[in-house]
Amino acid sequence: MILRSHLSLFVIALALESLFVSAVISPLAAELAAVSRNIPGVGYAHVYGAFNLAYAVGTTIGPTIGGQIYNNVKAGWTVLCSVSTGLIAMCLALAIRFTGDDPLWNQLACRFIAGSARDEPTIV
Repeated sequence: MILRSHLSLFVIALALESLFVSAVISPLAAELAAVSRNIPGVGYAHVYGAFNLAYAVGTTIGPTIGGQIYNNVKAGWTVLCSVSTGLIAMCLALAIRFTGDDPLWNQLACRFIAGSARDEPTIV
């Protein structure tokens, strides 16, 4: 098993993962409040309730599916790490594209389009 030789790495990675998940919840709550203000007829309680439902379903189903993958696939740990990496990449892409009043994707697109429209080089 991979954990026998790298237990300290696993403990540090798990602690960092927990720290980053906790650090995401506060800005996410602020984003949910901003979304609920812009949708007529939907209050913060509705949005917060949907968030809690999604979080509860994920924390219930995720470990069950992960345990089944780990036990039934030959290289289960590698598959779980690959699935986690894919989910993180997908969530990062969605966050860049759709989070905030002016998403980072739109800001970068405007800078790229504005930068390519100019003929003179920019000095940084």
